[in-house]
Amino acid sequence: AVGDYEYATFVLMRAVPLPQEDNRRISELLSQVPAVHLHRHPMLALRYALLLNKTAKTQRKAAEYFASAALMGKLRSSSTPPIERAIQLSLECAVWRMLGQERRMRDAAANSLEVLEHYDPVGSQDGLQGLTIEALNQCGMSLMYAFDYERALDARLAYLRVAEKAGRPHVRNLALGNIALIDVLQGRFHGAAEALRDIRQEDYPDVWRDSYFVTPEKIARAWLHLSEGQAGLARNELAGIEPHLDTIEHWEMILTPLTLADTALGRGREAMIRFERIVEERTTSRTLPWVRKRVQAARALMGMATGQRMRKNDRKYAVQELAPAFAAIEAAQDGKGERAVSLLAKAELSATSPLRRMLVAVAGISVSRYGVESLELAHFGAVLTEIMEDFGLRWPLMLLSDAAREQLLVALDAAEQRGTAGQLRQALARIPALVPDELHGRVPALTPREMDVLHAMVTSENRAAIAEQLFTSVNTVKKQLRSIYQKLGVSDREAALARAIALGLIGTANGEKEVVE
Repeated sequence: AVGDYEYATFVLMRAVPLPQEDNRRISELLSQVPAVHLHRHPMLALRYALLLNKTAKTQRKAAEYFASAALMGKLRSSSTPPIERAIQLSLECAVWRMLGQERRMRDAAANSLEVLEHYDPVGSQDGLQGLTIEALNQCGMSLMYAFDYERALDARLAYLRVAEKAGRPHVRNLALGNIALIDVLQGRFHGAAEALRDIRQEDYPDVWRDSYFVTPEKIARAWLHLSEGQAGLARNELAGIEPHLDTIEHWEMILTPLTLADTALGRGREAMIRFERIVEERTTSRTLPWVRKRVQAARALMGMATGQRMRKNDRKYAVQELAPAFAAIEAAQDGKGERAVSLLAKAELSATSPLRRMLVAVAGISVSRYGVESLELAHFGAVLTEIMEDFGLRWPLMLLSDAAREQLLVALDAAEQRGTAGQLRQALARIPALVPDELHGRVPALTPREMDVLHAMVTSENRAAIAEQLFTSVNTVKKQLRSIYQKLGVSDREAALARAIALGLIGTANGEKEVVE
């Protein structure tokens, strides 16, 4: 309030976490500080950027403050002690994450963690305990977004140790929720379940329930429910955090299990329309490659779940180890059996996590449905059984059609692997099939302008809004809509979107052209 921004930074670094009322007061004060002073002080710039980032309308403005926080932090780094520099690096990694700079994010997080994981803030007198805990949190998040799950887990375990030693049970819960999320993303569901069992719900402040903080835990619990065939319970877990889809950086991690759960509950058409709308709205030039790749992989999985053909972009930019498996399915659909077998072999060699191994096995079983006779179905059945037993992962079974399931069980019986067949029968009875046995028909040819209108329909609910978005007249849009409906064989917007999604005509968000491999 008196303009001593250096002292304000000093206090802010040592007053974490702040009571809710103090948080509100600081937010009010920051909104009154001239922009030039905020840009000169990295902690203040970061705090203000996070404030702007909470609301969809002001997220674009937050970018300049994230950028100045990173730049000024780097310029001041030479004059700060090592632990404060490590904390500053952790905040920088958060900034780079918000700006979509994956390499800088990963490097800052890795360098910060090298110092932080050997530092004991509880036994120190420097007053940085709270900020050190938050620094470990940001390192863990950034390393996860960089696909470095091993080091992300190291950060979360250090986060857990400090929380327990400092006597912060609510932070301990957050650490366990994030550990569970890392396990779920790799398909280690037994480990995730163990971490979730250790969470004590009574330790959460009331204001944290269904907040940003518990999102990782809720996502992990939803996936565990899906792996038990409990789509309704998965949907309930995500219901409280669904409002965060418009603002939270974890939007994709909420959206994917939400879409699968709704599809399992018979609301697949509405779920896919919502999926494409949110992807269209949230994907920008600042979206991290990790998010883009997971969106593409999710869309490819939804394609398997709804029977639609996979598109080139979905294979090209999906998580690298899964791309050959997706390509193998399409090769089999096109009658290219030898290529499908070759791609599956490549996918098996590169898939290391339980989740990716299981998805490759599911893809192999799916490929066999298209007359590729050289595949050993019994081998894929053994892989599925091994992963289910060792890791508790089952939800990918929902991607197998009823016909594919029957073909697999017949092959296992013929190979006299009745134990494996029995285990799979039990698991398949719990996990309903989502995949139809036949693919959708031929894709109609739309003109480039009709494709523009079709994409605009995802986020615009009427002709006037589409016309405004495309800088054209309502009458022109009306004519193009009539043509689109005729080609798709539908009579209204909702049916057109559902048909377009099923045929793979919708799904390339504006920002996806900028993906960095």
